[in-house]
Amino acid sequence: MARTDVDKPNQKVEKALASLPVGTEDFLEILLNHALEAEGNFLSLYDVCIRKVGDKEIKGKLEEFRGDHEGHVREIRGLLDQVGAATFVAELQPTPLARSIARTLEEAPTDAALLTAFLATEDFSRRFYQWAAVVGGPEPLVRVAERALRDEERHYRWTAKHLGIGDEA
Repeated sequence: MARTDVDKPNQKVEKALASLPVGTEDFLEILLNHALEAEGNFLSLYDVCIRKVGDKEIKGKLEEFRGDHEGHVREIRGLLDQVGAATFVAELQPTPLARSIARTLEEAPTDAALLTAFLATEDFSRRFYQWAAVVGGPEPLVRVAERALRDEERHYRWTAKHLGIGDEA
């Protein structure tokens, strides 16, 4: 079966990373900045969902999960500072893709429809951090990616269970 673009976080970034030896400062700098950009997208999508959802329990859980993403941003920025890498993503702004996904979330007629659309973004964030955890690089990067992946797995499981399509661990 052919792979789709969804299987890879960003083909341009992957191409740029492929031209650099794993573990170099340039490799780490590009990967961390890509992670920062992705987190900006995830945060913007959480903002839409939190604003739009009607159920208070769901809203509270989404706010908790958004806090996890804020923690990811702090860890990524801290690692950029620790290794002395440049930060290309000064402001966390949603990309055109995130703005398009946000429009889909805005149009969801019910909380269940909103969470169903949101589940796809949780799956993307899981895949992103799965990729980042195995792509290679220094141990601090792997630790950050693995921690973020655990959060993303928890977010995904909760959302899927809430929709009745999975079990919460």
